[in-house]
Amino acid sequence: MPGTINGVSVNALPDWGSTVDAVSGAFAIQHGLQISPTKTQSIRLLGGHTADSIGRVVGHFKFRDEEAAYRREFHVLRKSVCDVVLGRGFLDLSKTLTEHCHRVIERVRPCVRNGRRL
Repeated sequence: MPGTINGVSVNALPDWGSTVDAVSGAFAIQHGLQISPTKTQSIRLLGGHTADSIGRVVGHFKFRDEEAAYRREFHVLRKSVCDVVLGRGFLDLSKTLTEHCHRVIERVRPCVRNGRRL
C-alpha cells in the first residue's frame, strides 16, 4: 500500500496477522526517524519465527492521495524484509481491508514449494 510516514514515501505491507505496526531499523535510520530505545522485545512472526523490536518510532502515516494522517507508534525491527508493516489494529481503525480496500494495490500470496516447483 503506497503512502508516507512523516512525508517519506513508502510501500507498506498490510498484515492482518500482526498485532503491531513496525518499521525496519534500516528504514528508520535512513530517513532520520527518531528512534526511542526500548528494552528488546521479541515479536512472534508467521511460521514460528521471531523479530526483535529494539525501539519505537512515532510517525504519521498517510495513504497516497488521501488527506487524513494517522498518528501511530511503530516498533523498530532490527531485521525486516519490509520497510513498514501495518498491523491489525491500524487496519481495523482505518477500515483498510473493508470499506477502503482500494488502498491495497498489489496482493502478496504465499506459495508452497514442492521440490523445485512452486
